[in-house]
Order: sequence, then C-alpha cells, then structure tokens
Amino acid sequence: EDKLKESLENIHRMASEAGCEVTEVLRRRGKQGESVELMVRRIADGSVLNDLRVCVVGNVDSGKSTLIGVLSRGKLDNGRGLARMNVFRHQHEIENGRTSSISNHIMGFDAHGQVVNYSGVKDLT
Repeated sequence: EDKLKESLENIHRMASEAGCEVTEVLRRRGKQGESVELMVRRIADGSVLNDLRVCVVGNVDSGKSTLIGVLSRGKLDNGRGLARMNVFRHQHEIENGRTSSISNHIMGFDAHGQVVNYSGVKDLT
C-alpha cells in the first residue's frame, strides 16, 4: 500500500510538471494488492483541440446508429428507435428506419473527461 501511495504521488508530481492533471478512474483490490487506473490529461489552454475520430461498422440492423445516437445524446433508446432518430439525416431514413448516409457526430469532453454534450441529461443508468 505504501508503494502504491508513493507511485501515485510520483505520477501526480510528473503530471503537474508536464502541465497535466490526473483523475482516478478505477481502484481495485486484488489478490496481490491494490491497483489504480488513472487518466492523465494535458490541461487545455484553448489553443489546441484534441480530435479523435471513430468509425462504426457492422451488419445491417446490428445497432450502429442506435449506439451513435445514445453516445452522442446521452439518452438510452426507448426500444422503438428513438436514439437512432437523432442520427437520421434524410426523410427516407426516417420513413424506412435505416440510415443510408455517412454522418459525423461530435462528443465534447471537459478537462475531467466528462461529456459536455449531456447538459441537463440524467445518467444513462
């Protein structure tokens, strides 16, 4: 336990010197001791934006659009396709319930890794 505490102090000190902040994501106790998962992020100064692009592929009716709708809006699907309605771009997609175009959906994160798109939305649990 002392080694973990010392390691965490070292990581926090290095992150601070590098202009980063450390957030504890997960802490677990195992057979050989405790482990900690950390997120180290550079403190944003507003001049540089990090951009990550993710491509979602899969078979027809496998839930790609529903997944994108849930992640980008922060609301679970109602079982009748409400989440994917946020992904549709064309009238024929709404009419037949299937996406037919490539689209781009943005998720924004604050310095603590929290999604900023979800203002006013309850947790997905």
